[in-house]
Amino acid sequence: VCSLRATQDVRAAGFEFSPLRVHLTARDRASLIMLTNPNDTPVRLEVQASHWTQAIDGQPILDATDDLIVFPELLTIQPHEHSNLRVAIMAHASANEATYKVSIREIRSYSPAISSHLGVSIQMQADIPVFIAPTIERHGGALTDIIVQKRLLSFTVANVGTLHFVATDARVTGIGADARPLFFQDLDISDVLAGSKRRYQVDLSHQQCSALRALTIRVNAGDQPLIQTLDIPASACNS
Repeated sequence: VCSLRATQDVRAAGFEFSPLRVHLTARDRASLIMLTNPNDTPVRLEVQASHWTQAIDGQPILDATDDLIVFPELLTIQPHEHSNLRVAIMAHASANEATYKVSIREIRSYSPAISSHLGVSIQMQADIPVFIAPTIERHGGALTDIIVQKRLLSFTVANVGTLHFVATDARVTGIGADARPLFFQDLDISDVLAGSKRRYQVDLSHQQCSALRALTIRVNAGDQPLIQTLDIPASACNS
């Protein structure tokens, strides 16, 4: 994940990195991230490792950790050159896949000459996921806690395996009395970490709800399709 921030600065900004994700195991406990400066000026970077969990709404929760080591934590990359960032895990494998993020942030120095210009540049930050293989690898997802009440559909995508999965093609389909689709609504889910749950809500209009006979929820949890169909009673449309 990359984020870009505007600053009162007229210089070029940004860096490139590879790979986009890091996977470590009990055997392969270290890896390298290659950082490249494509600009005509040096780029200064600050690096920090965090333990990564998820809130029920999918927002990342990042906490300080000593389990993942990154080196160096401060570096300068000259124009059109690259540097390697070393990532190593210190903790032992656990029952569930352990998840971390390496945050790489561009550092800008204040320059009166530059700041006097009218203009902005982009200050870049990248968050690279790091996954540590569990003792036993098992994929598993489930749709749970599905309810429609007061024209509001609520459901949970639960990861019941020991590995994260990337949820794709998440869609809610409304089914009418003639068994034909009335509407579709696509949802953005993305990563669901091992042992985590993502809660979703879909508002239904009065017109949609009154014509409904059923709702089908489909989410591809990695290679596993999760499908549930729920009959909709008339009382579910009461405000």
